[in-house]
Amino acid sequence: MISKLYNNKRLLFLLDGVGTMFSTIFLLCIALNEPIFGMPRVVLIKLIPVTTIFSFYSISCYYLKPQIIKPYLLLIAIANLLYCVVTFLLLIFYFNQLTILGIAYFISEKLIVIPLVIFEIKIALSKQP
Repeated sequence: MISKLYNNKRLLFLLDGVGTMFSTIFLLCIALNEPIFGMPRVVLIKLIPVTTIFSFYSISCYYLKPQIIKPYLLLIAIANLLYCVVTFLLLIFYFNQLTILGIAYFISEKLIVIPLVIFEIKIALSKQP
C-alpha cells in the first residue's frame, strides 16, 4: 500500500480527503452526543467546518490532478498537523470534562493522522518528482 501511495502521490489526496470526511462525520456524531464524549458541542461545531474544508481541498486535488503535486500535498500536511496540535491542546484543556470515549477518540485520531502527515511531508519534500 505504501509503495502504491509513493508511486501514485495523488492517491494521498484521496486517502486524506476520505479520512477527513470520516473525521467530519465523527465530530458531528460526537457533537450530537456531547454527554457521552464530554467535549463541549460549541468546540466541536467550530472544528466541523475545518475538517469539511480539508476534505474538500484534498478530494479536489485528487480529481483536479494538479501537474505539480508537492506544494498542494505540503499544504494539506501542514494544515493536518496544525489541526492535530489544536485538537491536542483542546484535549488537554478539556481533559477533566472528557469521558474515556472522548479521550480515546481524540487520541486515536492523532494516531491515524500524524503518521499520514509524516508520510505526506516526506513525499512533499522528497527529491523524486
